[in-house]
Amino acid sequence: MPLGKKLTARLVEAEKPPAKGKRLVRDAGCTGLYLQVRSGGARSWIQVLSVDGKRREYGLGRWPEVSLEAARQKVYANRALRDEGRAPAPRGGPLSKGRQTGPARVPTFAAAMVEAIRLNGTNERTAMIWENSLRTYASPLASLPVSDITRADVLGVLKPVWTEKEETARRVKQRIAKVMDWAVANGHRTDNPADGALFAALPRQERETEHRRSLPHAETRTALAAIRHTTGQDASRLAMEFAILTGARSGEARCAAWEEIDLAAKVWTVPAERMKMKRPHTVPLSSGAVRVLEVARGLGDGSGLVFPSAAGKAIGEGTLRALLRRARVDSSPHGFRATLRDWMIECTDAPIEVRRAVLAHEKADKVQAAYERSDLLERRRPYMQAWAEYLTK
Repeated sequence: MPLGKKLTARLVEAEKPPAKGKRLVRDAGCTGLYLQVRSGGARSWIQVLSVDGKRREYGLGRWPEVSLEAARQKVYANRALRDEGRAPAPRGGPLSKGRQTGPARVPTFAAAMVEAIRLNGTNERTAMIWENSLRTYASPLASLPVSDITRADVLGVLKPVWTEKEETARRVKQRIAKVMDWAVANGHRTDNPADGALFAALPRQERETEHRRSLPHAETRTALAAIRHTTGQDASRLAMEFAILTGARSGEARCAAWEEIDLAAKVWTVPAERMKMKRPHTVPLSSGAVRVLEVARGLGDGSGLVFPSAAGKAIGEGTLRALLRRARVDSSPHGFRATLRDWMIECTDAPIEVRRAVLAHEKADKVQAAYERSDLLERRRPYMQAWAEYLTK
């Protein structure tokens, strides 16, 4: 695809010629208009237009005899003639006013949408979701020929949705792009006005940091007792207690496998693929965590998981959240990590590097992190044991 930029008179004049042959520069300010620059420095205008379903090129004149603004006006005039069903002149140039070809075959966005959805191979439910979202949020595009839709048209559709429903806007943009990809593939245009760079023209989103619910550490002992005595699967209760005792993220604990556990050394090694930082993480196991694992042995179902669900798979995040709701514990599963951090700060002398290692947080100082390769396993062990005793005495 030729390079694209919103041309100005100064940019047209400053465009450097290629060493050999010619180069096309797409005018992002006018769909279908191209500046052709030859190696000798000559410049001329070309319009690419879909006529009767076929891609056609028309010479619009040489620069500077034909200015940028004049070339754009010719593009708009030719589009209007095409939409009235006028045939192209035999040698290119502006569209002829003499011969009718019947209705223009360039589909509207609405028609192209139907074809794009059909060829995308989506099932009936997905197709209905696509169609409903585009009819709801992209209705201003529906009657426009796909060859005439500009980046400004797409932005006009997305901006009202972007600030209120960012995820919806992203999906609508993605679906518009699929329709326009279909238009490009079928020769109705040469560029996609809904390509990835579009988000740069949308206003910046102001996001508030979402803090996950957590308990004061003084209330955790009561919460743990409530979790142990609430209804639900044994696996979910044990997994939640194990996560609290080890300070692990929910996914790390829920998917724990027996091959990761070394009970003799009292160490749990979480593989890199389950860690946020994509590095293996060793966890010292307190007496409380070992007790949970010993109870969990009775759940063995051959899957290799420490806390298998009834279906023999890892229990879900939603299962742990539901468990906390039933136990009337006002915390998210992840929130207990914040509780452990607060306890280490308020009730222990654990230095910051140990606290970071306990929670598997990345060091703020990248240079320091490069030199400090130790995981501080043995320095963490007494703090994890003290945490277990704090929760169970």
